[in-house]
Amino acid sequence: MDWQREDAGGKTVALAIVRLPAKVPVTDIRYAGPILTNPGGPGGSGVEQILRAGKMTQYIVDEDMDSNATHVVEDNRKYHDIISWDPRSIGFSTPNVQCFPDSLSRDAWFMQNEAIGLLGSSEDSWLRNWYRAKALAEGCSTIHGEGPDGSEAFIEHVNTVAVVRDMLEIIERHAEWVEKEGGCEQAIRDEIHGYDQAQSIAERTRWVHGAEKLKYWGNSYGTLIGQTFASMYPSRVGRMILDGVVDAQEYYYGPWMANLQDSDKILDRFFAYCAEAGPDLCTYYSPGGADTIRAEYKRLLADIFDHPIGVPSTPTRGPDVITWSDVKSTVRLGMYMPIAFFPIISELLADIGRGNGSLMADFKQSMHGSGISCPSPECKLAGPYTPACNAAGSNNYDASIAILCSDLDASFADTNETGFQVYWHALQQQSSVLGDWWAHTRL
Repeated sequence: MDWQREDAGGKTVALAIVRLPAKVPVTDIRYAGPILTNPGGPGGSGVEQILRAGKMTQYIVDEDMDSNATHVVEDNRKYHDIISWDPRSIGFSTPNVQCFPDSLSRDAWFMQNEAIGLLGSSEDSWLRNWYRAKALAEGCSTIHGEGPDGSEAFIEHVNTVAVVRDMLEIIERHAEWVEKEGGCEQAIRDEIHGYDQAQSIAERTRWVHGAEKLKYWGNSYGTLIGQTFASMYPSRVGRMILDGVVDAQEYYYGPWMANLQDSDKILDRFFAYCAEAGPDLCTYYSPGGADTIRAEYKRLLADIFDHPIGVPSTPTRGPDVITWSDVKSTVRLGMYMPIAFFPIISELLADIGRGNGSLMADFKQSMHGSGISCPSPECKLAGPYTPACNAAGSNNYDASIAILCSDLDASFADTNETGFQVYWHALQQQSSVLGDWWAHTRL
């Protein structure tokens, strides 16, 4: 667990690693090695990313020629294994950071969060969010802190630096495995075709101890992992794609004020595109251009702040109340993924503008996933409020806050109520669309 220990003692972690094999054997002359990926977060599962989008990643990075072609040359070495993993404390890696005794109590916490609303959603939302965050942090630190026997605190070893060192080990162990595969294939070829003086397969697959190069594709927080790797092990970088780059200096040392400068411009583009598209293509369209649509949106926010919309139940969904926080949180998705969410936001805002809200209620339910499920046999046997009742992969939120808090510079993380309010209000001035929501990431 602690790579700095010089003895063989201490706790260990078990990483969940998944590999989408290359389209050619690792002994093939066209094999180009592994590419590691990370989906971001922190808290995102690399295992889930490979299962969901591994083949698309491989399609993008690989040679577009037929992998079954019989005529191959050295220049065509462009077929890759796609590898990812659940970083420490996340998903199927063990141990997990679990800040709740079971999945049900975590779901209840999230429902309370939704009921309280975002910062700025009511007069008391600030204090209730502040003290809830404080209680969560103190409880999680106690659960995963130093053991009664003085053993290592797991929560102190889930930071990005430890994750980067794990990556180094992954590429070394993969190279060791490839060398073994190459040795076996070389022996078979020698037996069938006679001894190869050049030992071409064995040489091509030789493990370069302590010098293997990383190929990596990281998104969002995954770009911070890539930057940290490059800073710690510059000589071990082969190639990197960093997509949606995090400012590493800002992330580690604060004050987290460099993330929202252009956020409101994205919402402005939504209004402009809606005006250009017209009523047939944008359901939130209003005659008068982008300024008119923007004014309609501001009126909608003001109205729903004072008068939330009650939505009756249906055969597939329970009753709901659409609030100012719901609108702000949903519009936030469009700022992050405008191509995917602009059309959805248009429909949802139009429905709310008509005083309905049923589409938003349906959307909220779809975003919540399957919700509470039946307890597993292990949970039934162990009883409620036990680790067996924490569903696998349910701790992304727990892991996210643990990684963020362990990464931050201590002087940045040690903020009192007054200091945080100053920070929050500065973000509000910086971005009306995301300031309230982004402040939550530092609570």
